[in-house]
Amino acid sequence: MKRFMMACICLFAIHCYALADDDKRIDYNQLPEQARQFIEQHFSSGDIEHVMEDSEWGGLDKSYEVHFTNGTHIEFDSSGEWEDIKCKYSHVPDEVVPQPILNYANQHHPSNKIVRLDKGFRKYEAKLDNGRELVFDLNFKFRKYDD
Repeated sequence: MKRFMMACICLFAIHCYALADDDKRIDYNQLPEQARQFIEQHFSSGDIEHVMEDSEWGGLDKSYEVHFTNGTHIEFDSSGEWEDIKCKYSHVPDEVVPQPILNYANQHHPSNKIVRLDKGFRKYEAKLDNGRELVFDLNFKFRKYDD
């Protein structure tokens, strides 16, 4: 019985290791085409510091992170669609922000800029340079402040 339990524990440990996250640096050209086009269209003035590929579930699910020297950080899903944009010393370009979110921010917070934009499974979150977070549903309807 003890051997069986030890064998089960070992198999479980090997299984968990195989499914563990695997982050590695990759070349910019290894990003999905859609991600490269997005960067070239909206962030072409920034110098890229490094690009990371994050593989989960044994390589079945991949995501990408692009880090710029100016503190900007963009996360993309496996197809190259942006998921999260963080701008440390600047703001998210207006043309990237969905128009209803930009309109709301400009109307209710005209002196502030969006420094982070997160596209979640059920919501969008826009963080302003004053620290306030605006939460919108997937139809871009404002839901709440999340400070």
